[in-house]
Amino acid sequence: MGSQAYEAFFNINPVVLLLAVFGIFYVIKECIEAVKYIEKTFGLEKKSDIERREIHESVDKLNVSVREFGKKFDGEMNTLRNDIYTRIDVLQTNLDKVSECNKNIAEASREELADKINLKYKNYFKLGYIPYDEYDEFVNLHRAYKLVGGNHSGDAKFERCCKNLEIRNDTPENMQLTFDDCCDTNADESDNNDATVGG
Repeated sequence: MGSQAYEAFFNINPVVLLLAVFGIFYVIKECIEAVKYIEKTFGLEKKSDIERREIHESVDKLNVSVREFGKKFDGEMNTLRNDIYTRIDVLQTNLDKVSECNKNIAEASREELADKINLKYKNYFKLGYIPYDEYDEFVNLHRAYKLVGGNHSGDAKFERCCKNLEIRNDTPENMQLTFDDCCDTNADESDNNDATVGG
């Protein structure tokens, strides 16, 4: 019987067989189209379509959330950036003010220290020596004068004192000239024309 079926199969006309195959494919295609039409008309969805649609909706919502977050983040970053720039500008302004204030203080200090060096310079040359207990103070005074930008005038007076006057430990009271004496407007300045204040 198997051989008869085998012979019957090979006795089929190839054209008929080909048409039968095409017919089967056509019927399958039409069935699929009919099912899709029914699903579309009556709102029927397969489980896989529902899952696919839900995934697409979730992705769309996520994209919207990401865009909104990006806009919010950009806005906050711009606000923070502007705040930082404003603070930097304020800080720079304050630093400029402090710098100007320090400059003015340094200039005032330089003038005051130059005046003190000038007074000591006149005092020591009238005495003819540098008192031992004032030498360290004189050196520190000159060092401070240099630190605030003192010029060569104060340096010249300091160096002239150190090079030309000896340091004595025994200073007679009647020979010592006080700062008040140096500041006296009636004092004779004719011998000390080179001892004017240098800022």
